[in-house]
Amino acid sequence: MSMGKTPFQRFTDNLQYAQRMIHGGVTLEKLGRARVDLGALTSDNAPHPDDLYRASWTQCVSALDHWLHEAIIAYIVDHTGDINWKRPARLEALKLSMGEAERLYRGSTPARVVIRQFLERELKRSTYQKSSAITDGLRLALHLDGGQIWKHIGDPLQLPAHQAIAKQDGIGERRDKIAHRADLDEQGQRTPMSATDAQLTLDWIAHVGTTIAGLLR
Repeated sequence: MSMGKTPFQRFTDNLQYAQRMIHGGVTLEKLGRARVDLGALTSDNAPHPDDLYRASWTQCVSALDHWLHEAIIAYIVDHTGDINWKRPARLEALKLSMGEAERLYRGSTPARVVIRQFLERELKRSTYQKSSAITDGLRLALHLDGGQIWKHIGDPLQLPAHQAIAKQDGIGERRDKIAHRADLDEQGQRTPMSATDAQLTLDWIAHVGTTIAGLLR
């Protein structure tokens, strides 16, 4: 992890890494078409361009997931002690343990430290890759429902909320297929993936992250 960088900067760094994977896949495709002999790099056992595109796809989804955990927690912690901030209902419903409540009561640990540790424990069970989980996470920090959140995300691209939701869910489902089934279909054939497929996914995840960052300002 790069020291001194904000969570969003680390998110964009991760997307840049995914972008390099796409560039690497495109380069392999060009070498294959040119029949350039680079030894093991172009052997039958060498990585296929599709493999790099799949790696980029999963990297993008993971980057969003990891950043959202950090961003939601940071937003709530930053508002700890702000008497003018009305806590969203989902946040109010979370319950501190007796030990955490006692630490707050005694004042032995700064409130923001206790709240951060509590949220890290609560949110580690969540995976922010598909729309419903992303919505649930954001509703800990924002007074918006799912339709409003995905409308914010879809509007700049002229997508209605339901299409933005479907797009995010499709990306998350393909990530699961890559991670858990090696991207194989029901007939045991690997589903093709192109550089364009991977690039569109990267661009979408970057857009989702940028839009959510704006909502959490």
